[in-house]
Amino acid sequence: MIVGVTISSSAQKPIPPEVYETIKEHPAPAGTYFLLKDAIAHPTKVIELNLNTGYLTKVPDEVIKFRNIETLDLSFNEVSELPAWIVRLKKLKKIILTKNKLTKLPDFIFNISSLEYADFSSNAIDTFEIAGPKVNSLKELNLSFNSLKKIPDCFGYLQTLEILRLENNHLTSIPAVIGKMKSLKNLYLYHNNITDYDENIKDAAALRTLFLAQNPIDDAMIIALKKILPNCQIYFGQP
Repeated sequence: MIVGVTISSSAQKPIPPEVYETIKEHPAPAGTYFLLKDAIAHPTKVIELNLNTGYLTKVPDEVIKFRNIETLDLSFNEVSELPAWIVRLKKLKKIILTKNKLTKLPDFIFNISSLEYADFSSNAIDTFEIAGPKVNSLKELNLSFNSLKKIPDCFGYLQTLEILRLENNHLTSIPAVIGKMKSLKNLYLYHNNITDYDENIKDAAALRTLFLAQNPIDDAMIIALKKILPNCQIYFGQP
């Protein structure tokens, strides 16, 4: 049985015939599994687990057995929280939970030292806290289409982050913490409510692109941002 649901793993939503044809033409890399029951049968061989049509309400407990897993994709489910044991997946590089029911991110998700890519877009996340500096490899974090009202100061602990996606939230300002993110290259903030900024964002020396379309920004702010971020391409128009 899939943990957290009332149907068996064999009863997952059928994969459409046209998808099977695509798989035949472009077979998934070795170690990729689309059914939990198949992955359970070969726990040491699982490199990528894709259960994005599984109707899951939690991360299956069996995943802890997949010690070599690098990609965990649970998109389009109903997962509302992440289990603490996920930090024991020492080779995990990518975690994807877009379109679930998350309302917060636990601090321990940032303790996965191997993690390079995290996608929590299209959830209901309104806040989170990072307890302190992290030793990880996180390069891209996607929190677009959530309910964040501000960019928390704890983002400053993510010193390896290069891409931060925060479009389609409820942000009103670009805070000083952006200037403390020394590796940040691309910042996506379009479709928010941004009308203000902190001048200390000028210290974001690595920032090369800033997307600000669909925000109620006035001309004075546009001029000021261009002045304090001379090496950054700023997009104010349609994304």
